[in-house]
Amino acid sequence: ESSYRLALLCCCCQYASKWPWQTVGIHFLSNMLGTPELSSADCSPLVTFVLSSSLASILALLISTIVPRWTSLKSDKADADDELVGTSLGAVSCVGSTVSPETAWAEGFGRFKFCGLRPNPLDESAGLPQYSREPLDLPLGDISEKERSALETLQARLVDCAGATRTDLSTLQRYLRAKRGDLKVAERFFRESLAWREQHGVELALEKWNLEAYERCLAPWWVSGGFLGHGRNGEPIAIDRIAACNWPRLLKIMPWEDLQKLDIVHFVRSLAALEEDAMRRNVPVGNGLVITDCSGFTWEHATYQAARCLATLADNRSKIMPECVGRILFVKAPPAMVWAWNMFKHVLDQGTVSKVQVAGPSNSFELLTKYIAVEEIPEFLGGTKRVAGDPACRKVVAPGGPLPEEALRRFKRLAQQTVPGDDVDGT
Repeated sequence: ESSYRLALLCCCCQYASKWPWQTVGIHFLSNMLGTPELSSADCSPLVTFVLSSSLASILALLISTIVPRWTSLKSDKADADDELVGTSLGAVSCVGSTVSPETAWAEGFGRFKFCGLRPNPLDESAGLPQYSREPLDLPLGDISEKERSALETLQARLVDCAGATRTDLSTLQRYLRAKRGDLKVAERFFRESLAWREQHGVELALEKWNLEAYERCLAPWWVSGGFLGHGRNGEPIAIDRIAACNWPRLLKIMPWEDLQKLDIVHFVRSLAALEEDAMRRNVPVGNGLVITDCSGFTWEHATYQAARCLATLADNRSKIMPECVGRILFVKAPPAMVWAWNMFKHVLDQGTVSKVQVAGPSNSFELLTKYIAVEEIPEFLGGTKRVAGDPACRKVVAPGGPLPEEALRRFKRLAQQTVPGDDVDGT
């Protein structure tokens, strides 16, 4: 088990290609996770927006092999007592307060999680960001002639896919960069991703699926977090609160098919939000800033099954929106996680290390203000930003928390309906 966890750390962090045991580690990880054989070029999840929610749990899983268990339990229990979001009995907790599921729905917690990049995120008349199935003329940023030529070549090779999905240059740029400019690998990655999206109905998810069940019902709890403002250099900011969600428990009470559908809807909508923001500001997609709030992480969250299922979701997400992030900040991390990162980052690829930073509770605010103005940092993370007077910004940043039984019952009832919107009373 310790060897598995070390291999997982190495692959998740895209360790340096010069290390002779790289191939062994990747092969071992592929077998353990039950995924197709990976190459070193495939192991770059840290530079995809979608892995942010996975990495916090995976890193914590790994460090449990290094730090004595009693130390982790002691520090994690103290953090959990102060900051755990939610209870399994059906309450959403944030900044020391709890509310019932009925209140969470009525107050609209998480309702605008995809709207936080807009000038007025609570404008209901604007609706949610809509994913465009038509090509978009998004900026490519400063690219070399070599990269532009490679993009045009890739577009020509994928001309047969144009009727099934978007093959505009902005989209292809992210797939090409995900594979470090390797045309052959990027083409294969794009075709494999398209095949998976067609198999699971991803392209039409926001048009054909029951969004009352797969988007609105569980909005306060899963998927947690949301978009909220921009960084000092204009980076779109996403906040993730998976550490408070008790992912292992969610796996036990929710069918895997439903979890995948929830995830697909969330990340198709997230891509729509990023592209809408890029169009409005005339900037490229791909420099997102992800804040992962580690408050509430406990030893019980660090399980093999949880890591394996998160790895599967991370792979799925990379097929929807690769290369959408430029930096990930882990804040309020347990001491053991900070120690593990400081130990292992010296053997990792420096490009990866430059994108990831881990801070404990005492220096998280200092790290955040390095990249984000104080007035753009939500109050629950030490800044001054509130949404509708709420220091937790819960309308835009879904607080998460273990899924209440009442919400689960309502979700199951909605998921069985063939006509979206039959249950509109929130009960």
